[in-house]
Amino acid sequence: MYRPLANPYATPALIGAQQQAPDLFTDVPFDYVYDRTLTAGQRLDGEKVDIDIDSDFLLRGVQMGAGLSTFEWQVYDTQGYYLSDDLISGVVLFTNFRYQPLPIIPELPFPAGSSIGLRIVNTDGGAPITIQLIFKGVKRY
Repeated sequence: MYRPLANPYATPALIGAQQQAPDLFTDVPFDYVYDRTLTAGQRLDGEKVDIDIDSDFLLRGVQMGAGLSTFEWQVYDTQGYYLSDDLISGVVLFTNFRYQPLPIIPELPFPAGSSIGLRIVNTDGGAPITIQLIFKGVKRY
């Protein structure tokens, strides 16, 4: 009896396979890093992580590189659409995705020269914090 090894309707990311670039394109793994120190209770709207002008970037995951979990964050695309309904607690990244990226499915394209938008809030009312978010994906040439 035939038994499939994976769900045939799942995206390649869900079944653990690398997503392949279309013909005539090449995907190169690349990370954009957001580093920022926030004062106690500081809220930043309209933060940007600029995408290089040499190629499009396909966002496939977000990972916490350094910092404490006492912050909230929200990512939006080049058209201003948010990936989540509200701010996400840094605890989610700190406890679940500290060493593995939080997957973005389906991958989110950012054109060359655009930027990843970010809202971020320091929820620690008493101390400044340093945050490092790593936007993981590929440059498509």
